[in-house]
Amino acid sequence: MNRRFFAALLIGWVVSAVPLPASEPAAWLSKVEGFYASQRNPTPFGQIGFAMDMIKQPDGSMHGRSWSDSQTYFDFKFYLNDRGEMQFQETGSLPGGFVQSYVLDLVSAEGDTLNFETKKHPGLLAAKVTATGEHLRVEAVLRGQPHVDLNLTRVRNEKAIAGYRAANARNKDLPAGSALKAAFSQSASAEIDASLPKPAQARQHLAEHKKLLVQLGTAAPSDVTGLAFKAKGHLDRALELDPTFDEARFQLAMWNLNAPELAGGSKAKAQEILQQLEKQNSPHAEALRKALAGASR
Repeated sequence: MNRRFFAALLIGWVVSAVPLPASEPAAWLSKVEGFYASQRNPTPFGQIGFAMDMIKQPDGSMHGRSWSDSQTYFDFKFYLNDRGEMQFQETGSLPGGFVQSYVLDLVSAEGDTLNFETKKHPGLLAAKVTATGEHLRVEAVLRGQPHVDLNLTRVRNEKAIAGYRAANARNKDLPAGSALKAAFSQSASAEIDASLPKPAQARQHLAEHKKLLVQLGTAAPSDVTGLAFKAKGHLDRALELDPTFDEARFQLAMWNLNAPELAGGSKAKAQEILQQLEKQNSPHAEALRKALAGASR
């Protein structure tokens, strides 16, 4: 037999030999259990700290949900389906009722690393998950582009774990959107000279927002969400510094009308801003009124 053909055949067999021996799924799942955290992880929102408390459920699955506020969370579940096949369900929720949830099927395994894909939606989402008992790493690829890389370390300090769990429970009751707003507002503040008077800082934030809008026009799809939230962060901070800054308020309304789906824009919020601009007798009110009328068609 041709050696090259034999090698290709062998590789194909190894990759397609997906089912794990009956004893192995439980062993791998046991390595997922625990509290994991890391300070800096590449995500669509930029480099962020991330933690996940993976808890064994009565059915043997491993499940964790990390809350940021009442409508913002990330959820991981690893489990065996009715046919004994390993699956990974990943769910993300953002303010405004935007929820994305996918079930990924196991397609290959190599030691502590399992590769999952959305078989029902080929090419949409893939995840390489490594669980060693001391580390949990989830490397996700969305539509062929790197999406997130969560390289988490097992935390065994009981005080730290209790603190996370208490905070996670509190976050569940925070106002919708408050966590993202605070995070990106804080990030935006780091880019502006805090020694300037507040109105001057606010105008610098608006200028940075406009720079990001230009970048959004040519950004890779995987970068769009992070840039959109960062742009909004500059507007939120500008209005915190100068609540009378009508141009920043107008730009915030336009952000809500044009934000990418994952960023959770809201026409209703743009309508609210129109009322605020009208109360200010702002010249931007007419431009926003026209934009809202166009969005209704």
